[in-house]
Amino acid sequence: MIIDIRCRYITRDAAKYFDQLESTEIHATPESFIAWLDKQGIDVALSPTAASLGLKLGRWDLAARAIDNAGQADMQRRFPERFVGVAAIDPGNEVHDGLQELEHCVNNLGLRVTSIEPGRKPMLAENVADQRLYDFYQLADELDVAVILQTSGLKGGVSIVHAHPRWVDRVAHDFPGLRLICAHGCVPYFRELALVTRRRPNVYASPDLYTFLDFSACQWIQPGQLIFASGYPFVPVERVKKTYLSAPWAGSHKLDDIMYRNAIRALKLEHNALFASRLKQPPVFSRNSRNA
Repeated sequence: MIIDIRCRYITRDAAKYFDQLESTEIHATPESFIAWLDKQGIDVALSPTAASLGLKLGRWDLAARAIDNAGQADMQRRFPERFVGVAAIDPGNEVHDGLQELEHCVNNLGLRVTSIEPGRKPMLAENVADQRLYDFYQLADELDVAVILQTSGLKGGVSIVHAHPRWVDRVAHDFPGLRLICAHGCVPYFRELALVTRRRPNVYASPDLYTFLDFSACQWIQPGQLIFASGYPFVPVERVKKTYLSAPWAGSHKLDDIMYRNAIRALKLEHNALFASRLKQPPVFSRNSRNA
C-alpha cells in the first residue's frame, strides 16, 4: 500500500494553472482520477492544495484550480478507501469564518483533516505560531482533526524564516494533542525539522517534492513521523516513489511506516477496516519489491 498525502486532483479548470508542467494530466471526472492513481501505483490520495480559496491565505486565484470543501467530501464519500478529503480553511476570515467552516467541514461534511498556509499573507499570519491562529488550533484540537501546515520558505512571507520549524515546535508544545503535518518539510530547514520530530511526537514531516534538495536530512527524521507525499503535479509521482523505495531504509519495516502506516496513524484512518487491517499486517515492502 502507498498513501500519497499530496497528490493533486487536476480538474479541467485547474489545468489552466498547471498545464505548463509536463507531468500534469487532466482528470475530467473523479473516476478518471482514481483510474490514474491505479496507473501510478497509489492506493490512497489526499489533494490538500486542490481545495477552496481558504487553503492558502492570499491566493485569491485558487478557486479556478481546484475542488471546494464540499467536493472534497463528495470524493471521500464516493471513494472512502481511495481518497481522504481535506478541509481548506482560512483562519484569517477573509474568505469565510474560519472556525465556523472548520466545524461545518467536520460535523456536516465528515472531513477529518484540514490544511492552512501560515505566512503566505503576513497581515493574516506571520508564521505557524502567530497567536491569531491559536483559536483555529484550539478548535482543531477539540475536534481531533489533523492539521497540514504548508511550510515553505520559497514563496510568501516577510522573510524566509516564516517557514522555520521553531514555530512548529512552539505550536506542538502548546497543543501536544494536535497532530501537525509539515508539508514541504519546512524547506529549506529540513534538518531543523528533523530535530523537532525528535522533540515532539505530534509533529510529522512530509518534504514531498522538496525531498530531493536534502534527502540525507530525511534519514534524521523519526521513522514514525516521516510521511510519503509526491507533490504531484510539480514532479512526477514515479520519480518521488523511486527515491523513497530505493532509500537506505528500503527493505526494512521503516519503509512500510513511511509509505502508509504513519499516514494512517497521523490521519487516524483506523476507523476504516481496510486501514486498520493494514496496521496489523506484517511489512509488505522489501528491497526488491516496489509495492504490495
